[in-house]
Amino acid sequence: MKYIKLSKTNCYLLALSEGYLLVDTGYEADKDRFFKLLKSNNIKPQEIRFLFLTHHHDDHSGLLNDLIEQNPEIRIILSKEASNFLTKGVNTLDFGGAWCNKSMKKAAEFYHKINRKWSLSFPPYFVRENDIVLSEDNFSLGQITGRKLIVLKSPGHSTDAISLLDEDMNLFCGDSAANYLRILGTCYAPPFITDFEQFYSSWQKFIDMGVKTLYPSHGKPIDIAKIKKNIYKLKSECSGEFKWD
Repeated sequence: MKYIKLSKTNCYLLALSEGYLLVDTGYEADKDRFFKLLKSNNIKPQEIRFLFLTHHHDDHSGLLNDLIEQNPEIRIILSKEASNFLTKGVNTLDFGGAWCNKSMKKAAEFYHKINRKWSLSFPPYFVRENDIVLSEDNFSLGQITGRKLIVLKSPGHSTDAISLLDEDMNLFCGDSAANYLRILGTCYAPPFITDFEQFYSSWQKFIDMGVKTLYPSHGKPIDIAKIKKNIYKLKSECSGEFKWD
């Protein structure tokens, strides 16, 4: 596995028998850094055979079109829900949600005031014929990628979220867990949660399936023991109201 750290997003490159599978991209503004770091890892865009998109948000899908411009043969692996949301070019707010707690609400609102470029938008993407759109849970990518990779539905942070489980029980989980801003009492959750019940149901699924380590899109890897210790700690009634202008 190779690792690329962008302005806010971790991207992971999993080796295949031929080429790589990339987990997520970063913001649109990360374009130059992304391709520079790819080159420093001695990887050409043409070697990326698949892009696994954990969900549609701006800090995960911003470089979709840039990657395809460099490598038209790349196949995007995404959930059916994400394929619809991507056409809108903005993080969907149709399903409600809240900041994970009130401290996060204050921090996020302050950051938004000083960084007005934070718009939740991204270049729209329209699924192509060779992309892999998934609606099943526990979907095997073995025949497609040549590796025993399993796709798990993992909603909670967003309704379209999916995670990727490898042969060693490492889970590339997008924002289904996070390891940053913990000083704000996030308890390994991301800043924003659409549905707390779904979110922790996804964590319970990870525990039940025997996941060992989570590789989040934000922050360092998380041992499953941390997930077990922090599950259900955040309560929806203590969340911070989400407003966006």
